Amino acid sequence: MEIEVKVTEGKGVRRILDIRVEAKDVEFRFKDATDNLKKEVKVDGFRPGRAPEHIIQTRYKSEIFETVMEKMLTDAFSEALEKANIRPVGEPELKDVNLKRGEPLTFRAILDIQPEVKPVGFTGLKLKRKPYKITDHDVDMGIRVLKERLAVANDVDRPSREGDIVIVDMTRLKGGDNIGEVKNLGTMNIQLDKEKSLPEFVDNLTGKTVGEEAEFMVKYPKDYFEKELANFTFNYRAKVKNIREKKLPETDPELIGALRLKDEDGTSLPPEKLPEKVRFDLQQRSERNVRRDLEDQAVRQLTEKNQFELPQSVMEHYLENLVKNYKSRNEKLDEDKLRDDLKPVADNHIRWFYLRDAIADEQNIKITDSDMKEYRGKVAQNSGANEDEVNRYLQGEGRLERVKEDLLEQKVLDFLIANAEIEDIGEEKKELEKENTIIITPERK
Repeated sequence: MEIEVKVTEGKGVRRILDIRVEAKDVEFRFKDATDNLKKEVKVDGFRPGRAPEHIIQTRYKSEIFETVMEKMLTDAFSEALEKANIRPVGEPELKDVNLKRGEPLTFRAILDIQPEVKPVGFTGLKLKRKPYKITDHDVDMGIRVLKERLAVANDVDRPSREGDIVIVDMTRLKGGDNIGEVKNLGTMNIQLDKEKSLPEFVDNLTGKTVGEEAEFMVKYPKDYFEKELANFTFNYRAKVKNIREKKLPETDPELIGALRLKDEDGTSLPPEKLPEKVRFDLQQRSERNVRRDLEDQAVRQLTEKNQFELPQSVMEHYLENLVKNYKSRNEKLDEDKLRDDLKPVADNHIRWFYLRDAIADEQNIKITDSDMKEYRGKVAQNSGANEDEVNRYLQGEGRLERVKEDLLEQKVLDFLIANAEIEDIGEEKKELEKENTIIITPERK
């Protein structure tokens, strides 16, 4: 194709391409599409492929036009990028398309290019480390969590009481922050335990029997773990369908046997070593939390120090996915407000992606065959799969590239923290994050 391209620089990384394809190329594409269709369609009175061209063009005018339009725009845009030596990011906007047989094809492509990122201030970051020492209380709670995982829930014919699991049909009523319609939320499991459920659920569903209903208001805390519910107030109606009593493993040996916990020599873990094992696992989790906090600090400081124009098409796509994710869990959320609230999140994430890659390039940080071999070994060890099974899994759509991206990110974070100035500020006072903290979960069939 003979193509003319005029490139205009917009704001920041925005580029505008005015593209023109000669009329003879347009004519060739229309004739080619007509000939191909002629071979495929059946026209009464003519043998396959022998119908006159003017009949095909008349009867299948729209199909021919759509075929030419799609193919020519794709090919012309691709060739225009190559001719202008432009590598776009995100999805382009194609507009002002003029396609007529016998005339040149003209259209405008609006796109963003990769920003030129020169990272600064990525060594000597000032980070604060807040370690946490595992207490005996943490160990006791850890053992309880393990027992909870193995709990057996049996149906009971009595009023519900503390510790039970109550299965209810839950409905969100009008009132509070629900300005929409009444919404049936379906069957829910609610644990009558104030360490795992909000007190409004526990208080209003304790002492109920099967068939009874309760209506109550729930004020979700500002720091509620489901952000789309945080700081909202909703009215609910819950009808009790079933009550289940949880039975926990009564002894540590019973727990150890069920979990198949092993000692260092591969034999069954002695009961007296259970607290030590739990303490070790909790300490490892605590150290991971401390490390994650250091990484978050590093990324936050780095993105604040490096301000550059982000591709708006990439920003919009990322933001749109964030908004859809939140809206899917709470339709009541105001989309415009949600979008404004999530813009800083999207900005931070996208800025970090570009900084991460730029630092990797500058410091020659790469993913090696050795890194991939180590990763495959860990996956095989943790999953019980063999090498061939791991390799087949990684061949899934986009998986290998995502793994390499994750490994590269971890290497860059390792570099940032190794070259940071870290100040220990004493023990972290907050409790370790609770596991299995579920307020309302769908019943598993």
